[in-house]
Amino acid sequence: MNPHLFRFLFWLGLATAAAAAPLAPQYATLDSLTVGTAYSKRVTAIGGTPPYQWSIGTGTVSPGMTLTAAGVFSGTPTKTGDYKFTLVVADALGAAASAAQEIGVGAAKTSTTTGSGGDGGT
Repeated sequence: MNPHLFRFLFWLGLATAAAAAPLAPQYATLDSLTVGTAYSKRVTAIGGTPPYQWSIGTGTVSPGMTLTAAGVFSGTPTKTGDYKFTLVVADALGAAASAAQEIGVGAAKTSTTTGSGGDGGT
C-alpha cells in the first residue's frame, strides 16, 4: 500500500471518529430574569458537526425574549412568571439534541421616596 494513501486513510478515520462525537448542548445555566432588564447569553454545543442551529422546541419563553439560530438568548422580559422550555440544537448533518430549561422572571424592583414632611415653612 502506498504510504501516502495509508496516512490519508488513517487521518480520514481519525477525522471521522472525531466528527462522530455525540451532539450535546453545553452552556452555563441561564440566569433568573427581571421584567424590564435587558439580558443576553450565548448557549453553546459540543460534538456533532458545526455549524449549529438553535431553536426553542417545546414550551414558552418569557414575552420579550428570543433565541437566535446562532444560539443567543436575549431580550428584555415583559411579564413575570416561571417559564419552562426546551433548547434544541441541530448540527450540519441533521443530528439534534435538546436540554430542558426553567427560568423565573421576577418583578422589576421599584424604589420609593419620602418627602421631608415639613409644613411648607410657615
